[in-house]
Amino acid sequence: MAGEQRKTGRSARAAYFTRAVSGEYIYNGPLYRPKPGQKLTWRQAMTLRWVMGAAAMGLTVLCGCLPLAGMTRAVYVIAPYMCQFIAGGMLLWAVGKMTGGGDGLREYVFDASVPRLPGRAAAMALFSVLTAIGEGVSLLKLGDGSGNRAAVIVFFAAQLIVFVISLIWRRMERGILWEK
Repeated sequence: MAGEQRKTGRSARAAYFTRAVSGEYIYNGPLYRPKPGQKLTWRQAMTLRWVMGAAAMGLTVLCGCLPLAGMTRAVYVIAPYMCQFIAGGMLLWAVGKMTGGGDGLREYVFDASVPRLPGRAAAMALFSVLTAIGEGVSLLKLGDGSGNRAAVIVFFAAQLIVFVISLIWRRMERGILWEK
């Protein structure tokens, strides 16, 4: 008794496409749209996502370029920093997928991006705090190796801004309601 095998990945998505007479494939699956009457329109929400993502990733990259002892010698700073960088990249990747879909997101694009955005934003916030704590411990333990107090101030300010942006992003995503 061989049961019917559940389709996953590309084969599951293929069921939503039919071939037209002209030879091109047409998507016939469900589309997700933000419910009308919300605070933000689709365009405003996408613009905010891109601005917040670019700002958070720019500040994250800036922190990695600063000459701080913890960022070069302490695994307890480098590990959460890399996790923060990866979480930011995953946020931008999901926003890019959403942008390509237009205001009506195909079901597989919706499933791969929208429900995951709040968690990824929370992860970025968490890892920015852990990175800042690690750098604080590093400063206490190793001292300021470069003697550059401005770099230390910029680092902590950037981490604070990334934390705030991530929390705002998470709250925004949880407030947007979607419909099929």
